[in-house]
Amino acid sequence: MSFSNCFIRSFWLGKTLQTEELSNIITRKEEIRTALNKWQSCLNLRVRQLLENNSLNKYSLDCNIPIEKGLLKENAFIGVRNINVPYDTLEAEPFTAASSKIKILAYQISQFFDSNITSTNDFFKLYNDELGWCGNSDIFRRCVELYLEKDYLSVMLIVISNLERLLGDIIYSLHDDTSIIPLLIRDLLIAPSLVLLLGEEMIFFLRCIIGPPNSMNLRNVLWHGFISPHEFLKVPVKWYCALILIITMSICNIVRHKGVIGLLKKRNNVNFKRFYYLTDNADDRNAYISTEKNFDELYECVMYGHASPPQYPHHMILEFLLFKNFFVIPRTYPTWLCSFRYLSNNQVLLFFVLALPLLEHCLRRIYVCVNKDVQEHRMCTVETGEYFLTLDIILGEKVAWAFCGIKEEKQEEEQINEIYSELGGGIMVCSELILINLNLQILLYNLSFFHL
Repeated sequence: MSFSNCFIRSFWLGKTLQTEELSNIITRKEEIRTALNKWQSCLNLRVRQLLENNSLNKYSLDCNIPIEKGLLKENAFIGVRNINVPYDTLEAEPFTAASSKIKILAYQISQFFDSNITSTNDFFKLYNDELGWCGNSDIFRRCVELYLEKDYLSVMLIVISNLERLLGDIIYSLHDDTSIIPLLIRDLLIAPSLVLLLGEEMIFFLRCIIGPPNSMNLRNVLWHGFISPHEFLKVPVKWYCALILIITMSICNIVRHKGVIGLLKKRNNVNFKRFYYLTDNADDRNAYISTEKNFDELYECVMYGHASPPQYPHHMILEFLLFKNFFVIPRTYPTWLCSFRYLSNNQVLLFFVLALPLLEHCLRRIYVCVNKDVQEHRMCTVETGEYFLTLDIILGEKVAWAFCGIKEEKQEEEQINEIYSELGGGIMVCSELILINLNLQILLYNLSFFHL
């Protein structure tokens, strides 16, 4: 078989190992290794242009930083939106024009951040009032620690989720009603309450960064695993980390001084009760695994039961498996290893932060490979008018016609999702139970309310 996408080619090469003669296996393994080590971006050209640092004007980079007392000045948004462009536009061109200006601002903010924030104490001293108002001190402390440790990918995933949660909580604080908070980020960012409080310029600015598919769309590109950690380091990730942190503090400052909200009122956290129960019967003590146990103890309970476990650290087992399969793309190994370290140190949520987007990317690759009618480009971010191939679709029992390039639904029934046959029904049912039915995805959207 011949495929233009190296990820698809490497998968089918790997599959041949199951049927090859023993004499051909060594040669075939070398082919697979070569194919796996090739890289192909899962971002389309437009998204890469929006995110990457391409020939920014040096004079603009050296201009005065539009920050006062650590917060964005009003003039920070001047010129980002053309006066004739509606703040709620869905057209691509305004977002493209704004992206260069946003990257310049992000660079300037990162320069300020690095010059003034050398410890968590510096951050808390500078933003004491804002942190007191929003009440998420533990989250921001960990984000700053990770920033100073240069784990920018984890920082971005957390601060974007935190910003989304903050915006929803502002609406909740105003109306005391969770039902009016939009579920989708594109709708949340044009909610009338937020437009009135933050102003059209700030709203357009936010929509450029984490808004609809035509925007930089950092939230979906990151959380759905479309951008590789290897690839992400090439874009100005450090700039974006500082940008989102200071935007969040600036929003807290704006709303606080409006006087309409005393202290931010928060919605209930995600309830993890029964996540460690294996049945619905809370009286079944044999089905209980203590949440007080660390990762190694939990691993032994799940994997070995009463049998004697191997006499070496369990994260080493995971590392061994990581390098012995073609399910994982080699360029993502460092991030997987980082997630394993968090897990072995009992920092479970940081493990999830890094591992879930990577897992979604792996599953998307298999989905596209085994469902023969699904368009090859669905592994990537797509053009306007098309749907992203995300986890809820990947774990569905049927393949929607829309992902096969068929605009009008056929009369016959949709095809069975072959990923269940490929990975085994038990594995996929378990995945669906954990990732969908138990609403673990809620964790992604509400991560900012948990202790890391």
